[in-house]
Amino acid sequence: MQPNEVSAALERVRRLERPVLSVYADVDPVHDRSNQAARIRCKNTFKASGDVPEALVEGVLHAFDEPVRSRFRVVFANAEEVEVIDLPVRVIDDSGSDKVLQHFGEPYLLPLLAALADHPRCLVIAVDRDHLRVFDTFLGEIELVAEKARETVAEEEDTPDNVKTRFSAGISRVNPTHARSSDTASNRQNGPSYVANRSGGAVQLAAEHIEHAQRAFYRESAKDIDAIMQERRVEHAIVVGPERSAHAFAASVPESLAQRIEALMPAPADAPKESSLLALVDSTLLDLAQTRKRDLLHQVAESGLHGVGPCLQALQEGRLKTLVVSEHLKQSVFYSTDGEHVALRATAARDLDPRGEIEEVELADVLPRLTSRWGTRLECVRGDAAPRLEGEFGGMAGVRRY
Repeated sequence: MQPNEVSAALERVRRLERPVLSVYADVDPVHDRSNQAARIRCKNTFKASGDVPEALVEGVLHAFDEPVRSRFRVVFANAEEVEVIDLPVRVIDDSGSDKVLQHFGEPYLLPLLAALADHPRCLVIAVDRDHLRVFDTFLGEIELVAEKARETVAEEEDTPDNVKTRFSAGISRVNPTHARSSDTASNRQNGPSYVANRSGGAVQLAAEHIEHAQRAFYRESAKDIDAIMQERRVEHAIVVGPERSAHAFAASVPESLAQRIEALMPAPADAPKESSLLALVDSTLLDLAQTRKRDLLHQVAESGLHGVGPCLQALQEGRLKTLVVSEHLKQSVFYSTDGEHVALRATAARDLDPRGEIEEVELADVLPRLTSRWGTRLECVRGDAAPRLEGEFGGMAGVRRY
């Protein structure tokens, strides 16, 4: 699924009329091609909850009639519409046997947003001395978007003759072949039978010319890569290749591109296939995502906000650039359906919107809508960074705009 398709699907989900039934189902397309096992697990989950209208249950189950080729199927359904999003990566970490998560009310987007944050779009740049390939990776999928080859220089096309047959140009002119005779006293051999041509120095000089051409090739290619990153709105890149080539690339490109290179990874000199490239960088992408989350929390600790109350206030004053929450956020709030304001107390919600209808809701349900309204980036944290967010920052933190 392409990033623009995911963004369009999320926008359609946000516009769905409430209430919405949200279902996250771990499917196994290899062993369950007909989806019957996933369908049964969903049905058992609905039966156990007992609070979902039958019409919505049928709509969701009908979404599993079509084959699933991805690891996860996410379904959002109301009485009139059904939105299906298939993802090739794990979205929920459910140790239960059913491996199904269902939620009724507001569209439950936090697990989906957390999965998207764990698998950010990234360019993989595979380089060697003579070639460069650019891949776009997103949500466990990889696509070749550009490929270039370096033009050879003269030193690579030259085949030196055996040094023992070489004479310096001066000797060849003064003592041409037809004038050489062992019977002529002036032409008798008094020195070596050939003139050394310093072949080691020539090889070194040729290698330097080739390396210069290689770096020029990388600098020229950087223009195309920068254009690709801007066009596709990609912020991160990983360089893969032989160690010498990978470091030469990073040292040759402009600073604007070098700053977006997250990692240099060793790879065989021969061009690896797309599947092996994806397997090579997949764990690194997850590690980098966790590192960015930890860096974000360090930034919050130094100059940000933390705690549900202060963050919600700053959010609704338009002062937050980024809001960081735990994937397992559990907090009830009072929500004004007309003005779309939230507060921890009903009286405070009434003060924010005296004419609106106030109802108690789960903050996780309305948070995606609130951050979208105020133009704030929502970051969902799970994995290694989650314990610090939940323990030290009360499950919510924010980065100010100014």
